Amino acid sequence: MHKGKLESFEQDTRGRLLLADLIVRRTPPTDEILEVSWKTTLRPFVEKLRKLIPEYVPEELRKGPLNSKLWTEHILFEFKAAIHDRLRQSTFQRLGQAEGYITRYYTPLRDAYPIWRQPTISEMHKINYLHQPDLEHPLPIKPIRLELVKRLQRLLPEMGFSAIDATHDNSTKILSEITTVMDRRARDELNHYADIHAKREEARWHDDRHPGFVWVADGDPSDEESTTSYDADAPGDDADPETWNTYWRTLVRS
Repeated sequence: MHKGKLESFEQDTRGRLLLADLIVRRTPPTDEILEVSWKTTLRPFVEKLRKLIPEYVPEELRKGPLNSKLWTEHILFEFKAAIHDRLRQSTFQRLGQAEGYITRYYTPLRDAYPIWRQPTISEMHKINYLHQPDLEHPLPIKPIRLELVKRLQRLLPEMGFSAIDATHDNSTKILSEITTVMDRRARDELNHYADIHAKREEARWHDDRHPGFVWVADGDPSDEESTTSYDADAPGDDADPETWNTYWRTLVRS
């Protein structure tokens, strides 16, 4: 098969898989579906799966009437099993692709500041405008973040956010949650890196609740002065992201 056609085929295969997963996630739990209502609450989802990914199940399950709740539930189960297996097979590839998307979001934000005073991950999730000295107007970050979140929702349904309607208002929270879950999924079974995960989550928790403090990961946790430092010029805890972004820019110019 020609390389271009192969890539197109793989993208179509991936797209149908992720769409099928979304259909399954929006299907009500079968134990909550009443016998009198299954034709309107269960059957439509199975019909969609039959049209979208018929090759996922044996031929005898692809056609024929869905005339009983039990039979329809059986077909749904077979589709779910096939979807689960395919998601598992592509997990690492999709996580790597998602990591690339996130890195491309972080890079221009980090590059705008000096190494000694770059914004934290939490601040990069909150920032709404990037003030560049060579630009007449601030660069809007909200639309870029929202597009990133929507891509991650589609690409990583296992993170638990694929069925949520992402908006400008909740994109910061969703992005923070997805990156946290991605970090946890890198944990090995014997938990050898538990200290790394704990330190990162502690720093993120601290940053979310105490903006203006600089978390020192190598400090002595028993010494408050060694773990945090305070900038008297930093905005207040209730300052909006735009105010914080302007503050970061003054640090660059100083």
